[in-house]
Amino acid sequence: MAALPVVIPSQRIRQCIEGIGLTIACTQDVPAAIRLLAGAHTSLSIDLSLHSVLGENGFLAFTQLSEALRRNTSLTSLSLKVSFNDLRAAQMEELASALMHHPTITTLSLSLASNRIGAKGAKVLLDALTSNSVLTSLAVSLYGNRLGKKGARNVAQSFSDSSNTNLQSLLLDLGKTELGSESVLIAEVLGRNASLKSLSLMLAANQLQPVDAHRIALALAASTSLHSLYADLAQNRLAEHGMKPVLDAFVSNTSISHLHLNLAMNYAHSVGIQQLAESLPQFSSLDCLHVHLGFNTPDPRSTETEVPAEMKVPADHLPPLPSSPTMENTTLRLLKLFLTGNKCGPHGIKAFVNVLSRSTSLTTLNLSLQRNELLEEQVTNLVEDLTGNPVLRSLVLNLRENKTCPEMLSEVLCRNGTLTDVSIEGCQV
Repeated sequence: MAALPVVIPSQRIRQCIEGIGLTIACTQDVPAAIRLLAGAHTSLSIDLSLHSVLGENGFLAFTQLSEALRRNTSLTSLSLKVSFNDLRAAQMEELASALMHHPTITTLSLSLASNRIGAKGAKVLLDALTSNSVLTSLAVSLYGNRLGKKGARNVAQSFSDSSNTNLQSLLLDLGKTELGSESVLIAEVLGRNASLKSLSLMLAANQLQPVDAHRIALALAASTSLHSLYADLAQNRLAEHGMKPVLDAFVSNTSISHLHLNLAMNYAHSVGIQQLAESLPQFSSLDCLHVHLGFNTPDPRSTETEVPAEMKVPADHLPPLPSSPTMENTTLRLLKLFLTGNKCGPHGIKAFVNVLSRSTSLTTLNLSLQRNELLEEQVTNLVEDLTGNPVLRSLVLNLRENKTCPEMLSEVLCRNGTLTDVSIEGCQV
């Protein structure tokens, strides 16, 4: 039985806020939310997802919500969640009208996932948001809206025409919006944006091919202003040969210090994943790297065995790699590596461990090896190699759904004299 929505009486809400900002969670009390937007509050977080703004009068409640927002001149921070409300382009016009010239909101988060906004609605809304020069931090989720290739071009055009040079932080979730290869246009525009310092670009489940993902990575890596980047390319079709080019694209970037790549569920399997170990020693400016490679198994529909011609790089353009890769020249201090559910066995994982155990800068490692069909001795040998790194201070290991021997692991860890923080999941040591 589905949980009933929690309705917070408006009078009780007013008693709780007293001018210090407000969070409304899981409420369908739309009139109360509208009254609050009309009040003198500096920070609001309102969740009206799951058909909360639909009623007997259709979208009248959303119209009133937008009007209340337009009239508010005290808000500086707003989080508005209206996912799963069957919203259309017309409602985006109303919201755009309220936000385009809003004089006080500097931090804005809009969750519009799984509506029916379409390419036109996305363009109207993003045109308004990119025209508001007061905004410094913006998060917009359009996940699950069918934007299509036209929508991709519209999104790219909105940011290309942007007059806001004060925007420093952007989160743009375009997952499962049917953008296809046109996603590259968005990455190219954002990669050229000179004001952004932090970017999260989510393009999961958009049927991206290896060439598309590589071009997206190259476009984002061309940025000279970004310090922090999260690129979500999960649930696409990068396959065996599409993973390493994405990571390699960022090797020459010198501005990004925090890089997070989600490459999970891309049909890469062991060889494609193992090749990524060769890329780690090449980074010379990264401080923190998170790479999610979980649940990569071969695509049963694919017969591809050769590298696509578009992704072949001339030999004289390839950076030289030592015969036995080390990380002596990197600045990488923190690494989170998720290899969950790949079943790549000890040989694929060993490629990473060999590199990490030789790092001269890595002090914090979070490594997930869950569900990789490792045997007791293999797990013990891998842990022994990792703990042999004298620089490593903090180690988090997820060994769930592998075979482990607590006594053997305890013995290995007891011999280590440099680790100060150890956490192992899936094994009591």
